[in-house]
Amino acid sequence: MDFSCVSAWATSIIVGVLCFLGPFMGAFLNRFGIRITTILGCLTCLAGLVMGSFAPSIVAFYAAFSLPFGVGLTLIYVSSPIVATHYFKKRRSIALGLVTAGQGLGTMAIGPSLQALTGVLDWRNAFRVFAGILFLASLTGCLLHQGISSPNGNGEDKSKKFCLNLSLLKNPVLPILMLTRGVYSFCRLVPYTHLVSIARTKP
Repeated sequence: MDFSCVSAWATSIIVGVLCFLGPFMGAFLNRFGIRITTILGCLTCLAGLVMGSFAPSIVAFYAAFSLPFGVGLTLIYVSSPIVATHYFKKRRSIALGLVTAGQGLGTMAIGPSLQALTGVLDWRNAFRVFAGILFLASLTGCLLHQGISSPNGNGEDKSKKFCLNLSLLKNPVLPILMLTRGVYSFCRLVPYTHLVSIARTKP
């Protein structure tokens, strides 16, 4: 059995859920606002980590960890750029760039941090430690402005309607961006599938 491909499904499911649920989570954000979306995203990821730490098999791990973590991650990814655009009027592009850079730094730090943590604890307890960190992160959502309008704007969106507006698909730029992001994600993530087998291959 190729264990690298079997384990790669855990990440593939997360990325697939993240990409496919984006429009629906955008509608969720419009309905419930930034604060609830951010807190719920962190708590859903937390639940995935905790449930995944008790998974008895790799298939159970897909359902217990990958699916809920993908849902939570989608909520966080959708809300984070919205927070930057609503809180910053001047130098908005720099603020959004810094948010993106923060995500990049987190991605760079997670590898060695997880390796060091699993060197002291097993992977199940490492998951539980990260769940605790996410709980603390969820508390920061309480500081965010509720609603989807700017905190300095003319008020919050009071609409109770859960609406997924697809009229923007008429803009020809959007399908191009969607295709570009899809190809980019595929090319970026596919090598991860084979890292284990490559590491085991003698030079």
